[in-house]
Amino acid sequence: MKKVLTGAAVLMAVIAMAGCSSGNKNAQSSSGSANTAMSESQAGAAQSADANQMSSQAANQESKVDGTVKTYTNSSMPELELIVTYKDDTVLTISQKQILTGYDSLGATNKEDAQKAAQQMNEAGKNHAAEGVSTNFEVTDTGVISSTTFDISKITVDPSGTLSDLGFNPDSNSFKALDANLLSAGYTAK
Repeated sequence: MKKVLTGAAVLMAVIAMAGCSSGNKNAQSSSGSANTAMSESQAGAAQSADANQMSSQAANQESKVDGTVKTYTNSSMPELELIVTYKDDTVLTISQKQILTGYDSLGATNKEDAQKAAQQMNEAGKNHAAEGVSTNFEVTDTGVISSTTFDISKITVDPSGTLSDLGFNPDSNSFKALDANLLSAGYTAK
């Protein structure tokens, strides 16, 4: 059990580090030519297309769960999306999806190498995930979409601390409390 938790913690750390490195790169501003502005505009359009694809896939995945789906975003973390499935006041699943521009989050420089790395990470996630936690890396034309889903009915631990960071209390498992915590933390519902 300890090896499973350690593997899940390592996988979650990779996701967190990927997000941090992506955030640092996205936070850097560029100055100069119109070519740079055009490249950034094209990257923004591609990232928007990836976000639409991600939302559509999440809606398809979450619609398989018998419940209501609510999606949250935060302007301070535009690459992140939280998808909560709930029924009445009970949270069923919480999914964290992150769009990472480029392939360096998987240690790759091109799409082909990133796909190989994503396949390896997805296999590792299947073999070492904590109970109720699933991870997935998907490679797009512009980068990587990483997702972590917590099935609240099956989860036994929160190895990455993600749920507590969101203000979710698994003991009470209240959607209303989670919603209030997310809104007070700067998230907005789509």
